Amino acid sequence: MVDTRLTRFLLPLALLLTAVLACNIPGIAPKENIEATETMGALETIVAETMGANEGGQIDQALESPTDTLIPSEPTRPAIVHEMRPEEPVALLSELTDLSSQLLADEHRAIGDSFTLNLYERPFTAGKMDYIPHLDIVYAELGLSAPWFYVVIHLEEAPPPDAMATYGVEIDLDLDGRGDWLIMAASPPSSEWTTDGVRAMHDANDDVGGPTPLRPDIPNQERDGYDDRVFDNGLGSDPDAAWVRLDPAHPDRIQLAFKSELIDSDVEFLWGVWSDANVKKPIWFDYHDHFTIEQAGDPAIISGEYPLKDLAWMDNTCRWAFGFTPVGYEPGLCGSTSLPTPEPNMGYLVCVLGICTCQPACPPRAQPCTPCELP
Repeated sequence: MVDTRLTRFLLPLALLLTAVLACNIPGIAPKENIEATETMGALETIVAETMGANEGGQIDQALESPTDTLIPSEPTRPAIVHEMRPEEPVALLSELTDLSSQLLADEHRAIGDSFTLNLYERPFTAGKMDYIPHLDIVYAELGLSAPWFYVVIHLEEAPPPDAMATYGVEIDLDLDGRGDWLIMAASPPSSEWTTDGVRAMHDANDDVGGPTPLRPDIPNQERDGYDDRVFDNGLGSDPDAAWVRLDPAHPDRIQLAFKSELIDSDVEFLWGVWSDANVKKPIWFDYHDHFTIEQAGDPAIISGEYPLKDLAWMDNTCRWAFGFTPVGYEPGLCGSTSLPTPEPNMGYLVCVLGICTCQPACPPRAQPCTPCELP
């Protein structure tokens, strides 16, 4: 599939160079005609090779990080016209909690990390294990107010202005443990909604997670994770598809908004959130299928793989349900690996930020949970 964004960028450049050759040398001589033809030929080769590398919508190796961009610099960048913007996040009906590493920061260690379960508590630098509070997720909310899904990520501290972090949400539509969508955004500069730095990536060939989703597999370079970049900094079939901003009242909260149409208007799925200021490779998902534990390191000070190595500067959460009541054994579900399903009509009282609700399962990072009767 031809990447029209690259066509719009490279072909005008070819025409511009040809025009320069023609205009600067009045009455082009045959030799100069040959030089211009060779220049055009070289540029056509670049265009053809670039399109071939991106055939099928796959992410180019040089442009696989959410902080990279396909957008040409001015004045060749196409104008992006927005027809609608998100409003205030409302109807935040699904929520999950995550372990904070703040109390253990002075000890340069973390608990609750499980490389085996694709569950990371790593808001630390590699090697020295210095704590990074703006990467430490403590709570997240998700809601739907048509046409927008809203995600709010609560952090221990607000990102500094020069933060190189990305924040996002991963969505499993068919509840099989494989993420289907990853919507990531660079740390937003302000409380104004923007599409700058926002990407929405889809797993077109269903290989996220490898042969055994949410469990480590032998690294295989042929797997390409989130390989289909559907939205990129406002470029895509819908320039209004995904947005990010800082919460105007709480700068330690990242707000994401994306249209329900982006995920085919599905309203029943599992979701979890991420922070990442180091690896940022959607094509490497799941990360424990790309790194070995020896390469990744471990934040647990009692581990033989301590300290963190290649897989540092990041945090993620377990997953929770949106639009349906989980039975307790959905892959990656908070609590599904540690507690059995309670008796019929019984659940666990989960308290987050002073608000307690009766849930079918107890998130492992919210334990202990008290038994309660489901509504």
